Amino acid sequence: MTHRALANVGLAACFCLSAPAALAQVTADELWAEWQAQAAATGQPVAAATVTETGNGLTLGGVTSQYVDSDVSVRSAVDEIRMVENGDGGVDITMSQPYRISLTFPVDGSPGEATIEVLLFHENLAITANGPVEARTYSYTADLLTMTEGAITSGGMPVSMELDGEMRGLNAEYIVDGRNPDNLAITSTTQLDSIAIGLDLRPEDPGQGYLKSSFQMADLATTGNATLG
Repeated sequence: MTHRALANVGLAACFCLSAPAALAQVTADELWAEWQAQAAATGQPVAAATVTETGNGLTLGGVTSQYVDSDVSVRSAVDEIRMVENGDGGVDITMSQPYRISLTFPVDGSPGEATIEVLLFHENLAITANGPVEARTYSYTADLLTMTEGAITSGGMPVSMELDGEMRGLNAEYIVDGRNPDNLAITSTTQLDSIAIGLDLRPEDPGQGYLKSSFQMADLATTGNATLG
């Protein structure tokens, strides 16, 4: 396992009543169309195997997204995402578990590629999207987010991996200016009560290297600004 591959493993995916008649700021259909346009513009197209209209939104089945950069690809997948218009101009978003992220990359000295799958789980995850397109606001809260290893294909190099991570007390907000999908402006604030991650990666051949690392932090708060496109 090369240091480059190990680095990629470490890198390792959403107003109000102000008048006698409330006007929805975003609908589920509009939000799904936004996601597709923005994902395509940033080189990581998103698709759903099925899109089912409900009485108050959409249910997306078999949702996948993939990003390829040089010889490394990252694929995410979730069985179901439900988008429910909540009656106050926003959309509540829920998703099934687990959320899967697969990283595929070449292995030096091996004809095959390696794939490492990371599984994300959650407790009481709530996501709401609201606001106009120039300030689409995604609010996230969760009691607990965890991640662990999934399936591993080592590209002919036997390897074992143990991954344990958790984030507690998530409270985050992302504000996206999505008027131009080719030039998205994003501001974010995130708070976590704690985060802890441990990784133990052992190729069967010690000559291929060995990685064991862990870290933990408490009372974490971050802010950020980004432009994508």
